[in-house]
Amino acid sequence: MSWATRNAREVKFQVDNSLLSAGYPTNGVGDIVVPCDGREHSVVLQATGAGGQAAIARHVNTSNSPPPSTAPSVTAFDLLEDVTCTGSTVEVAAGWSTTNAQAVNFSVDGQPLPAAAGFPVTGAGNIQVPCDGKSHKVTLTATSEGLDPWLEVGFDTPLGFATILSNDDSDGLNSRIEIDPSKFAGSDAADWWSKLRVRVSAPTGSTGDIQVTATRGGD
Repeated sequence: MSWATRNAREVKFQVDNSLLSAGYPTNGVGDIVVPCDGREHSVVLQATGAGGQAAIARHVNTSNSPPPSTAPSVTAFDLLEDVTCTGSTVEVAAGWSTTNAQAVNFSVDGQPLPAAAGFPVTGAGNIQVPCDGKSHKVTLTATSEGLDPWLEVGFDTPLGFATILSNDDSDGLNSRIEIDPSKFAGSDAADWWSKLRVRVSAPTGSTGDIQVTATRGGD
């Protein structure tokens, strides 16, 4: 990550409220180590100067397995960190970009903003947050209605499913596997074909229908 400060003499980082021991420059680029456990982690930069302290937070989502190449993702999200206001709420400028997303939505402190806000999947806009002298968490979520199936061919074994062929995206979000029958020839062919299994899965949280079709070669 990269950061820049003004009027700061010292910069420190915290991950999930635990202070990192490494020394960091007041302006620079570096790596911040976070646990890779499939959970969200808070990274806080704390700048200290003659006038006091200031802190900003970022949240990092980790995954133990790479998402499908067609899964929606947020590639950039910038938000004005410090605002001065006089009313009960203030509109904070934000900019973002996504890939493979059909819609984006925002929430403030866990409360979704009205769908009528109509934010583009990539662009800029104003996010309304309470003006109460406290910090607030703004979350951007990118979604896609396309179901992305993962197709596998293999065998059930005492140790679990053994995959011999797999495919994610052969045609858009659709998956396709071609099997060469000659690989299952000989005296044991009938036994191998009887044990062959097809398994279909989709990313966690996906909804929709999956259709599996078997077609004879040449048809």
